[in-house]
Amino acid sequence: KPDIRLHRTALDLQELSRLQLTILKQAAVLVKPGGHLVYSVCSTEPEESHNVIDSFLSSNQDFWPAEWPAAVAAPFANEIAEGRLTTYPHLHRLDGFFICRLQRR
Repeated sequence: KPDIRLHRTALDLQELSRLQLTILKQAAVLVKPGGHLVYSVCSTEPEESHNVIDSFLSSNQDFWPAEWPAAVAAPFANEIAEGRLTTYPHLHRLDGFFICRLQRR
């Protein structure tokens, strides 16, 4: 829905970020030790991406950023840092996404 950004406000962004953090925390409970959790949103806004992950990691010490499988990481080798990748239409010819791969201790 490319036009959705035209119908959102700053308050929506805050509300969505809180909801995404809640969902992430609930999903984390289901991850076995040594297992992986991938958080992905079709947004490049820091409030929905890095800030959600930073908040999650600060309150979930048993998770840390994980390495990506080589085959997946190869096209983005210079752009993946701390398990995080943000894609941009003007750079990657993809939709704007944020993806973070986490592993449970």
